[in-house]
Amino acid sequence: ALLDSLGSTSATGVHVPETFSLGSWEMPLWLWFVCLGLGQWMLCTVYNGLTDTAKERMIVRYKLAYVKAILRQDIGWYDTNSPLQLSTRIGEGLKTIEEALSPKAVILFEWLAMAVTGWALCFKYEWRVALIILACSPLVLLGGALMGYAQLNGQKSVVDGYAEAGAIATEVLGAVRTVASLGLETLSASRYDAALHKAQRAGIKVSLLVGLGMAILFSSPNVMMGAGLMYGTSLLK
Repeated sequence: ALLDSLGSTSATGVHVPETFSLGSWEMPLWLWFVCLGLGQWMLCTVYNGLTDTAKERMIVRYKLAYVKAILRQDIGWYDTNSPLQLSTRIGEGLKTIEEALSPKAVILFEWLAMAVTGWALCFKYEWRVALIILACSPLVLLGGALMGYAQLNGQKSVVDGYAEAGAIATEVLGAVRTVASLGLETLSASRYDAALHKAQRAGIKVSLLVGLGMAILFSSPNVMMGAGLMYGTSLLK
């Protein structure tokens, strides 16, 4: 009754049907949305399970290939690369690969499909509003570029710091009797702390840049929506 007293719920007076038909199937509109939601949930469960299974299999192959590559190296390679850092570097490298092979890769294509479909519908119904929203889209690119730069360039400093700390710990624990007999516990602990502080500083810098990129990235839809609504309402006047 309140809506009837206020008039049409659409500025253009478009009638929203209560039912929707697909071929010979006709159901209430809300039931179609329920079916679409259930279908999306089932498909997401299937592709997440498949991508996780493929990821675990590829990680196993990467580990075998990593070990084979290390064993194939000449003696001179171990002079420039500390064997004590290999375990830490392998762990950090596989962690990065595992994150890249996670369902995030599938979500990328899902979001690209959503973006293409959204822009197509937007240009179909009101190209002027679409252009206003498109003008704000560089915010998304800025946030993504900042996050990518931080993860690509800052992650190396973090891995180097942890690898150095791991090498020091392995060296000291392997010769713990010698260290104790010479009274080098404090010196070894200070070297270990210095390497950890190096990784900590790099990690904090990476976290700040990634946080700033995420803030820009996740606030950009609100900015684009606000700009579109402001310009869209001006067209209705």
